[in-house]
Amino acid sequence: NGVLDRLIDDGEQLTIIDYKTAPRPNADRLIDEHCDQLAAYLDAIGQVFPGRAIRAGLLLTATREWRPVLERP
Repeated sequence: NGVLDRLIDDGEQLTIIDYKTAPRPNADRLIDEHCDQLAAYLDAIGQVFPGRAIRAGLLLTATREWRPVLERP
Protein backbone atom coordinates (compact mmCIF):
# COMPACT_ATOMS: atom_id res chain seq x y z
CA ASN A 1 0.00 0.00 0.00
CA GLY A 2 3.05 2.27 -0.02
CA VAL A 3 3.11 3.00 3.72
CA LEU A 4 6.02 1.58 5.67
CA ASP A 5 4.81 0.08 8.97
CA ARG A 6 8.00 0.53 11.01
CA LEU A 7 11.63 1.52 10.53
CA ILE A 8 14.11 0.75 13.30
CA ASP A 9 17.60 2.24 13.44
CA ASP A 10 19.77 0.44 15.99
CA GLY A 11 22.81 2.54 15.13
CA GLU A 12 24.35 -0.18 12.96
CA GLN A 13 21.53 -1.42 10.75
CA LEU A 14 18.14 -0.21 9.56
CA THR A 15 15.27 -2.70 9.83
CA ILE A 16 12.06 -2.34 7.83
CA ILE A 17 9.15 -4.19 9.42
CA ASP A 18 5.91 -4.97 7.64
CA TYR A 19 3.34 -6.26 10.14
CA LYS A 20 1.00 -9.05 9.03
CA THR A 21 -2.03 -9.68 11.23
CA ALA A 22 -3.59 -12.76 9.62
CA PRO A 23 -4.83 -15.15 12.35
CA ARG A 24 -3.25 -18.19 10.62
CA PRO A 25 -0.48 -16.77 8.47
CA ASN A 26 1.12 -18.72 5.66
CA ALA A 27 4.58 -17.15 5.84
CA ASP A 28 5.80 -18.39 2.47
CA ARG A 29 2.72 -17.09 0.67
CA LEU A 30 2.96 -13.72 2.45
CA ILE A 31 6.63 -13.40 1.52
CA ASP A 32 5.80 -14.10 -2.12
CA GLU A 33 2.95 -11.58 -2.07
CA HIS A 34 4.93 -8.77 -0.40
CA CYS A 35 8.49 -9.23 -1.67
CA ASP A 36 8.13 -6.50 -4.34
CA GLN A 37 6.65 -4.09 -1.81
CA LEU A 38 9.51 -4.71 0.63
CA ALA A 39 12.03 -4.27 -2.20
CA ALA A 40 10.50 -0.86 -2.98
CA TYR A 41 10.75 0.13 0.70
CA LEU A 42 14.36 -1.06 0.83
CA ASP A 43 15.25 0.98 -2.28
CA ALA A 44 13.53 4.11 -0.92
CA ILE A 45 15.18 3.85 2.50
CA GLY A 46 18.52 3.16 0.79
CA GLN A 47 18.22 6.49 -1.02
CA VAL A 48 17.54 8.35 2.22
CA PHE A 49 20.30 6.53 4.14
CA PRO A 50 23.01 5.74 1.56
CA GLY A 51 25.70 3.35 2.68
CA ARG A 52 23.70 1.94 5.59
CA ALA A 53 22.99 -1.76 6.03
CA ILE A 54 19.27 -2.43 5.63
CA ARG A 55 17.12 -5.49 6.15
CA ALA A 56 13.42 -5.90 5.49
CA GLY A 57 10.98 -8.53 6.60
CA LEU A 58 7.57 -9.52 7.85
CA LEU A 59 6.48 -9.70 11.46
CA LEU A 60 3.62 -12.19 11.80
CA THR A 61 1.70 -10.94 14.80
CA ALA A 62 -0.37 -14.11 15.35
CA THR A 63 2.74 -16.25 15.79
CA ARG A 64 5.15 -13.48 16.91
CA GLU A 65 7.48 -14.64 14.15
CA TRP A 66 10.02 -12.49 12.30
CA ARG A 67 10.55 -13.59 8.69
CA PRO A 68 13.50 -11.85 6.98
CA VAL A 69 12.90 -11.24 3.27
CA LEU A 70 15.61 -8.93 1.90
CA GLU A 71 18.94 -7.59 3.07
CA ARG A 72 21.38 -5.03 1.73
CA PRO A 73 24.82 -4.87 3.41
